[in-house]
Amino acid sequence: MLQEALKTMGFVFVAGGGRFGASVIRFFKESGVKTLVVDVNANCSAREHVDFVAENLEGLDFSKGVNMIIADAVDVLIELLSRGVIPEHIVPTMPGHFAGKILKNYLERKGFTITPSIPLLRGAFRKLPKDLAVLVDEINSVIICSYMPFDKKCKTPCVQPTVCPVTGRRKERAMFEILREAAGAANIVCILQSKLIAENIGAFSGEELVKTLSECVRRSNYTIAIGTACKCHGIINFFEVKRADSSQL
Repeated sequence: MLQEALKTMGFVFVAGGGRFGASVIRFFKESGVKTLVVDVNANCSAREHVDFVAENLEGLDFSKGVNMIIADAVDVLIELLSRGVIPEHIVPTMPGHFAGKILKNYLERKGFTITPSIPLLRGAFRKLPKDLAVLVDEINSVIICSYMPFDKKCKTPCVQPTVCPVTGRRKERAMFEILREAAGAANIVCILQSKLIAENIGAFSGEELVKTLSECVRRSNYTIAIGTACKCHGIINFFEVKRADSSQL
């Protein structure tokens, strides 16, 4: 049985153990932070900084240091949430939009049908400031946008000041505010704010994610925009959600 103590123990969930994930794990290990990293690759870069590899959730033991589970990060986080275990912070380091993947998979397991909403995406795109760097993926209904031109790199570490230290541009509004406004036509708008919890490490709140998932399960047919953004960059998914079979909920 999963340790009951986990339900009241603050810990960090790191999705992905690649190069950036490894640097995150190394920092948390040195800081004594209770941390779980999940990656499908047993030989990922983070592995050398891990103290204990658990076979499954029941085997987690933070008294041994940084824990790792070799599995799909989306599957593991959804299983944790389904058991009432909510990480204090979630650090996505894997490719793609982790929060969008969690929402889609979570609702599908609850019996919902969830599909990309191109009309919602196009409407949001029209509302975005024209001077942002923007990438649009209509097939998956995803928008990536940034104050930083895609041919430039951020200075690291960076505390996300009002004036960008690379371009000299002044950011009048935070990206999470811009996305929240642009996505306003959706029935549910959730922009998870990525906050710096350490130098160069951004994370969003597990509680905020759970609040959105709970609201989604209570409703039947709706549209949702779910994004993750800091002050400078953001990514957002647009979905149409339908309750497929209420008997499964």
